[in-house]
Amino acid sequence: MRHARGTLDADVASYVPVEEHRRVVVEARVYVTILAAVIVWCLLVTSILPLLFIGLPTFYGFWMVVFFGATQHAGLREDVLDHRLNTRTVHMNPVFRILYLNMNYHLEHHMFPTVPYRNLPALHDALGADLPPPARSTVAAYREILGAALAQRRDPESEVGRVVPASAVAETPEVGAEVDGWVTVCRTAELAPGRVRRLDVGDHTYAVCRAHDGSLHALDGICSHSRVAHLADGAVVGDEIECPKHNGRFALRSGRPTRAPATTPVAVHRVVEVDGEVRVEVASPSSTAG
Repeated sequence: MRHARGTLDADVASYVPVEEHRRVVVEARVYVTILAAVIVWCLLVTSILPLLFIGLPTFYGFWMVVFFGATQHAGLREDVLDHRLNTRTVHMNPVFRILYLNMNYHLEHHMFPTVPYRNLPALHDALGADLPPPARSTVAAYREILGAALAQRRDPESEVGRVVPASAVAETPEVGAEVDGWVTVCRTAELAPGRVRRLDVGDHTYAVCRAHDGSLHALDGICSHSRVAHLADGAVVGDEIECPKHNGRFALRSGRPTRAPATTPVAVHRVVEVDGEVRVEVASPSSTAG
């Protein structure tokens, strides 16, 4: 109702891009109009039945949102980018899985948010060896959550530990020596189309990738929207790179934001192939999208 009156919640205003604020208001007004129309419908037919399908489920079914949603992250680590440390997968019974649309495979969903919900069980099977063990049931998940809540009453810094399989721990990227402002990222054969490599030089970090057409690109590594997510953990989609945290996208050639919530460009840098190596100029950005 507040949004329908044209006033955004402070939280919403902080993460919704300014150019989308009007859309929030319009959608809220459409939603309120639909609810008002359904209420009038109920009065005309002297029955609550229409509201049982449109409107009231938001209220009498919301407890399930809390019940299932609490299993996603409660008690796990905070302020870490590795979803295996901050997200929980729970083996749920078939009824819960239907009601929850397979979102009990929440770790897998966070790692690969573009995978449709119907394919999450198969994704879980494919990634199994690289993930921490899932909770065996909803009861087991809540037992862990309640234990963490009690521990945090004594020590607010307490958190549930997660052991990442040794086979899934990424190696620290090797960085070649800097020569005249250029740094070797990797051998040419090690950067296949669609792949992204991270490069750290001093206090600056880069995302270096090869597009599907074979062209090479280098951008500032940190997403300009989240300020913490690294683009090297994202995906190359056509001539864009997608942030792994909120799925904003940037043009590979210019660094220009191409999909919300990203609104600020990232700097791009010169990258070449020389003597079988991929090299990036790290002295200064070659250009920044305006």
